[in-house]
Amino acid sequence: MLALIDQLNADHRVDGILVQLPL
Repeated sequence: MLALIDQLNADHRVDGILVQLPL
């Protein structure tokens, strides 16, 4: 899951929203 979030983060670069998603 972390790898997926890491890719999304690097791709979209949102204000940490993707990282703060409750998984």
